[in-house]
Amino acid sequence: MNDEYLSPNILDLAINLARTAIAHNPGLPEAYAELGYNIIRKRDFDAATAAAERALALNPNFADYRLAQIFYSVGDPARAIAIAKLQMRLDPFHPHFAPLMAGVAHYHLKEYNDAQHWLAEAVGRAPNHQYGHAFLAATYAQLGRMEDARAEASEVLRLNPRYSIGGTQKQVSILKRAEDLEHLVDGLRKAGLPL
Repeated sequence: MNDEYLSPNILDLAINLARTAIAHNPGLPEAYAELGYNIIRKRDFDAATAAAERALALNPNFADYRLAQIFYSVGDPARAIAIAKLQMRLDPFHPHFAPLMAGVAHYHLKEYNDAQHWLAEAVGRAPNHQYGHAFLAATYAQLGRMEDARAEASEVLRLNPRYSIGGTQKQVSILKRAEDLEHLVDGLRKAGLPL
């Protein structure tokens, strides 16, 4: 994910396009997933959750990593895991974001072995995705696997020499509960990533 995606103009455009899609066809769960996925970046957790719930009301079998991100962001990691795993089961060509969301959600539940499994899969599918490496670094640090944690942290910094926990990571780590953010920062810091 690049910083342009997070710019207010691009974010507003994405939200407006999702709303336009809904206006043209209010029965598209994909449009609600996209709406919630972008609204949450404005930290409007209630509106994002409502969009995710609407997507699932339209199709209870709809499984998409965007919904998984919404649910772990609002503090419901178990639901995020169920959605991400369903997407992976239904789509053998799923994007790397599905195991990434499962891994992040397991991390928030402090289920680090499960988190490591899914995050390693995500990194294997997208080796140049800095945030996959960052979450894997935090997970290894929480497991006490400091050599692995530092190797992943080095990979983050190779991919983005300007990465920082308080800057780059905080922009994309949209978490409603302060304790979830503190837990993530703790793992990233232990792994040796710069504040």
